[in-house]
Amino acid sequence: MNWYKIAQIGEWWIIETVAHFADGDVGDANHSGVVIEAILSNYDMDHERFDLTKENEESLREKGLTEEEINVVFDKIDPRIYGMKNLGWKRVAGRNIQTQTLTEEDLKNIDYGLYDAYEQELEADNNIEFNIEVMGNRTYYTDVPYTIISTHNPLALREYQQGLYAKSVSWYLNYKTAKLLNIPDQFQKMFGLGEYKPKIKYHKCKKCSKEMAYWREDHPDTNMNEMAEYCKECGAL
Repeated sequence: MNWYKIAQIGEWWIIETVAHFADGDVGDANHSGVVIEAILSNYDMDHERFDLTKENEESLREKGLTEEEINVVFDKIDPRIYGMKNLGWKRVAGRNIQTQTLTEEDLKNIDYGLYDAYEQELEADNNIEFNIEVMGNRTYYTDVPYTIISTHNPLALREYQQGLYAKSVSWYLNYKTAKLLNIPDQFQKMFGLGEYKPKIKYHKCKKCSKEMAYWREDHPDTNMNEMAEYCKECGAL
């Protein structure tokens, strides 16, 4: 199975174990839109008949929405983050998955949701690889085979973990400790506690086969911390 096909299939929310289509380029709503629709539906507001443009914060407050829900509806809070953090949904875009936590239950839902979304592809090749980002602790796992996800064992993903987040957090904690203990700067540098500059780790590009591919944050101006694969030779993959 060619993984490029998965990358082109679309976007989904995994709600419990079911995949719900969320590709705004093809369907009626994107990830944010699906979350907003879910919030409104809890207050008997059908998104197909309800005109949000005629509402304001006070009118929604009168309808019973909480302040947090109102902020999500008017995009003051990222609806995608709300969907993962407050609703426990899993965000899927092609091979990329985002989840707030990564427990056995989370992996089970991801497993069943992926199968619901990509049944034909996974029946043809159950070793298709996915990238998983855990938003709660900024941990990132790359190229995780579906067969590993289907074990529902978080420990089985350890060998696929990217070191950038773990290393940066470890460095930060050590650096703060050094500051609290008033360790002079010259000694901090001896122990590698100076300014943290993560090294880019290159790997073989799936398109051009050159060792010039790497992972970088796709939208650094947002709170999503989405990692995307790039190649110096080919560009975005």
